[in-house]
Amino acid sequence: MGPTSFGILSTLWVLGAALGIADLGFSRAFTQRLAAGTFANRYEIQTAFVSVFVLMLAIGGVMFLVGTWLSDWLLRELAVPEALWPSAKMALAVTFLTVPVSLGANLATALSEATFEFRLASVLRAATASGAILAPYVGVAFSTDITWLASCILGWRLCVLAIGLCVLAHKVYGSGPLRFSLAAIRSTWTLARWVSVSNIFGAALMYGDRLLVGSIVGVTAIASYNAAFELTSRTTILAVAFATVFFPVVARSSKLSVGQRGLGVSEAMWAVLFVLAPLGWLLTYFGPEIRRALIPVDDTGMLHTVWALLVIGAIFSSLGQVPFVSLQGLGRSRAVALTHLGEVVPYLLAISLATSSLGTVGAALAWCCRALVDAIALDVQVRTSGEVTRLWLLVFVLSILLILPVLVPFSFIVRSTLGIAGFLIALSYAALRAYPMAIAALNQGRIKRENDV
Repeated sequence: MGPTSFGILSTLWVLGAALGIADLGFSRAFTQRLAAGTFANRYEIQTAFVSVFVLMLAIGGVMFLVGTWLSDWLLRELAVPEALWPSAKMALAVTFLTVPVSLGANLATALSEATFEFRLASVLRAATASGAILAPYVGVAFSTDITWLASCILGWRLCVLAIGLCVLAHKVYGSGPLRFSLAAIRSTWTLARWVSVSNIFGAALMYGDRLLVGSIVGVTAIASYNAAFELTSRTTILAVAFATVFFPVVARSSKLSVGQRGLGVSEAMWAVLFVLAPLGWLLTYFGPEIRRALIPVDDTGMLHTVWALLVIGAIFSSLGQVPFVSLQGLGRSRAVALTHLGEVVPYLLAISLATSSLGTVGAALAWCCRALVDAIALDVQVRTSGEVTRLWLLVFVLSILLILPVLVPFSFIVRSTLGIAGFLIALSYAALRAYPMAIAALNQGRIKRENDV
């Protein structure tokens, strides 16, 4: 495709992902209501699901109209070459058309999570996420036109949504006709209003760096930066999977005492850290070899530094997932929203200045710092100061060790030796600490099931 066309496609990925999570918090609120058992019968679940689903499609339709209207301004701000404007505008329109489909898929996934169908939820999430990569990867064999590749993504997500709704139909079908209810919308909105603020500003925090890179450095720079970001951020899948299970469990047990909730926030954060530390060590110490094999485009010559910073930021972001879902599951969405609201303006100013002076390295550094501030700010609202201090002191030491191969020009032999040794030590320590936690959590779940029976 070339770096310019690939940069445009990367921008479309970012826009689709950013707008796909701006569902005003209804998906998360629906999960919380269903997991907490607030519905009286199956017909109420059906009515609420249909009402929220129609609302998601309407919100996505409005975003499509607004996005299409602003397409010229977006292309101008992203410095897209004018020769590519016709195909880029059409591709933008197709991308905005995927938004209502993505919002509907979010709600279907929320339903499977609320009913503890985590295997199905994992399939839906994996199919939706992988389709953004696999669909254009297959489509490029037929044509490199950007509009065609965006259409491949739209077609894939339509198929995923249709399959998900068919599989989940028995979960919401009640003994009555399908109907739209404003009362069901209002009941869900009471839980969703602060989540909506968090989602809207969270999208700016999560995806603003790549849009600013395109606006300040140029759309070609997005090709290498977004490739590194997407690959390193795959490490957060483990934490997101943990948080996906953790949220409905917390929502269901929000009325119980702390001692009755089973697996706590501290244990969850330590478990996430133990899993990610060996992986982060492997990605940073063998970063040059990994990124040269997977990312042939490097317009800055500093991609290894960007890579290391993004790996560390991904660990920070993963740790922040646990207090994030804990606060929302406990009904404290306002605290999350206010935290994100307070981060937006300083973050956008910092990343603009850093990107203007340091390029993609500055963008990665600003994103890494933002992930650290966000995780600690959420953590202190859930746990005691002593627990927070112990965990983050270890994270600080780990971050210094992970950035070391960037600061010190080790030879390949020294760097490989340190990488293998550190990986094995981190993996052994993780196994010794995380394994007893997992066994304890499983035993608590088994005892609870036996008591329920």
